[in-house]
Amino acid sequence: MAAHLYVVQSSLSKAVVELEAEMGTAIFERSQRSVTLTEEGTRFLSYGRQVVELVVLLERQYQPGAKPLCRVFAVSAQRYAFVVNTFVVLVKEY
Repeated sequence: MAAHLYVVQSSLSKAVVELEAEMGTAIFERSQRSVTLTEEGTRFLSYGRQVVELVVLLERQYQPGAKPLCRVFAVSAQRYAFVVNTFVVLVKEY
């Protein structure tokens, strides 16, 4: 992972430890042979991904020359009337 971020492992490890201290929670559980996400770390990662996604959306929306946001919505369902009716309501609402 450190190579992917173009930093050395020790710098990445230090940054993670500092982040954990700043947030007041353990993101990773460390052992001699492995590193795994804690339950809190899993939530933290989920929130982090949402933040990154929002930054990308903001950049696409407001940076000069940015490509317009293209959204894809797909639905797969059996031919049940309630699915069709629910989908129609959803499309009208949004």
